[in-house]
Amino acid sequence: MTDRWVWALLGIGIAVVYLLGLWVPVMNVDAAQYAVISAEMLHSGSYLQVTCRGLNYLDKPPLLFWLNTVAFRLFGISTASYKFFSLLSVGVAVFSVYRLAADLYDRRTALRAALLLATCQAFFLFANDVRTDALLTGMVTLAVWLLFRYGEHKKMVYLIAGSAAVGLAMLAKGPIGLVVPAAALGSHWLLQRRWQMFLHWPWLVGAAVIVVLLAPMTYGLYRQFGMEGVRFFFWTQSFGRITGESPWRNDAGFFYFWGELLWAYLPWTFWVLAALMAQVNELLRHRLARNALPEAISLGGFLLPFIALSFSQFKLSHYVFVVFPLAAVFTAAGSVRMERSPRLWRLMLALQALVLLCMLIGTGILNLTYFPVQRTVLWLPVLLFLAAATVIALRMRKVPEWIFYSAALVAVAVNFLMNTNVYPQLVRYQAGLPIAERLKERNWDTLNLSYLDYHDYALEFYLGRSLPWYDRATLDSLLAEGRPMVVIGRDSARALLQRAGSRVQSVDTLFNHSVTRLSLDFLNPRTRSQTLEPVYMIRF
Repeated sequence: MTDRWVWALLGIGIAVVYLLGLWVPVMNVDAAQYAVISAEMLHSGSYLQVTCRGLNYLDKPPLLFWLNTVAFRLFGISTASYKFFSLLSVGVAVFSVYRLAADLYDRRTALRAALLLATCQAFFLFANDVRTDALLTGMVTLAVWLLFRYGEHKKMVYLIAGSAAVGLAMLAKGPIGLVVPAAALGSHWLLQRRWQMFLHWPWLVGAAVIVVLLAPMTYGLYRQFGMEGVRFFFWTQSFGRITGESPWRNDAGFFYFWGELLWAYLPWTFWVLAALMAQVNELLRHRLARNALPEAISLGGFLLPFIALSFSQFKLSHYVFVVFPLAAVFTAAGSVRMERSPRLWRLMLALQALVLLCMLIGTGILNLTYFPVQRTVLWLPVLLFLAAATVIALRMRKVPEWIFYSAALVAVAVNFLMNTNVYPQLVRYQAGLPIAERLKERNWDTLNLSYLDYHDYALEFYLGRSLPWYDRATLDSLLAEGRPMVVIGRDSARALLQRAGSRVQSVDTLFNHSVTRLSLDFLNPRTRSQTLEPVYMIRF
């Protein structure tokens, strides 16, 4: 089995898994809310002043919403359209990592870095549960590569394109889009003692490009919220989480992201940790000498933002995904160096085998016990990928690449089942999608619909309209008029049902669970029912 055929199989497998994720329904809360905002922007034509259900919205920059309106206009409003540009951005990140690693090292290291990134669990996940992070990561990685090339070749096209990528990254998720490239390139030039790069006048051209790209959003924020909106974007929402000015807090500890890294970079976790420790050790052993490392872009770009984000008083796992591409670069380079140490290499192979075994066992339990595969045909591609991984492991044992090829194929097999079986079953426990389907099946979606002590963005996205909240007095008034309507709610809806008596035509009881916050009780079929919250759909 030649490298060409292995790469062809890997490329096809990775592409198929990512493309299958386009049709997995959006997940509450964030992804579904952003989908609703994007659809609302398309209908209203208000691109500079962002609203959600008609109310002013400030939380996230607008790039995701702008691109989604383009996708919705081109392809129609759908799940795949919503995820389209984020999936493209994943491709941009993988391509940029390949080019950056090739410039810093060689083609072999570049291929390995691209493979590590494309098959890590975090990338499979955020191409599926689309928020703002895929766009941010793609633009940041592109910016780092282009601006590095500018530093090496001084061609203005790299400066302008790289600065534009920084501007788009900031439009995707704020100042972090500038912080990561600055940390990566600044670390590199600082280690190499290239002081002139810090007082390089063409940076003013790059700054101008960034300002021009940010101008429409900044103007919209000022018109909508005044200077407080501008300050929120440039300071409060990002740096304010470190200084304590932001109200968002979840008391996650300083080492929270290190724990999240363990699963988010599967199946490559041990390679990342080993390469990171080796890089830091080399840096300290040589006392930050100019030749301590071949390059400091990947280490500085990963470690400095990672530590800074660890000081944030509000943390979610996907916040650090933006630096994963840079980790892929130093991990790929470190793994090549590890081949020179037989003892270390054997240890890494043993650890990798353990990781793959755990992943396969966990996937088997998930797809046989917790969410049993409902279509037997889904096992065929999985068996193909696993058979290929086994053949590669047996026939290429003397070639260092075999462990990476095999592990990548296992990751593809695992995430094939996630995108075709686990996630599709999981999202059925979001009440919004089943409710939207039943309303459309019964032609009730045109009736007077309302919430009562309940809200669901996924319902509104798949229904194609926002639902009002009615209080008890308003509902009683509408019911007294005899208007046909559907009320969707929880406990208050059940109380309304008891009062309404003969006016009730039908009642559907559905069950809801937050699929982005899973627990062992929910995963276990025996205890799952105890974690579900009843939601009532009452037709009057």
